Amino acid sequence: MFGSHEHHPGSQTAADPPRVRDIEATHTVEGQDGRLAWGRSSSATADTKEPFAWAIASDNKTIVGADVDGYFRITLIGPDRMEKCYTHNGTSPSRSIVATCYTMDRMKR
Repeated sequence: MFGSHEHHPGSQTAADPPRVRDIEATHTVEGQDGRLAWGRSSSATADTKEPFAWAIASDNKTIVGADVDGYFRITLIGPDRMEKCYTHNGTSPSRSIVATCYTMDRMKR
């Protein structure tokens, strides 16, 4: 990532070299209507409960979505595992630039 964001705090500016580090994220799906799902996201660093909206493609494995400052591309790779790619550009409220992909596991409650 370039810059600073509540989930990646720091004094870095967009002119500095990018920072690479892990983040612990949680996406809680609060509702679903057919192939549309919505909920809230937080991280271990910032409990923002940021709203998101996702749409499940007809292949039932691909999900696209958005939150207040970025975009999701998710691929379901198993019953309890997904690869999540997330991006946002410098026009986001934080002015930071992010591009990442990683796997996530479902935690049943």
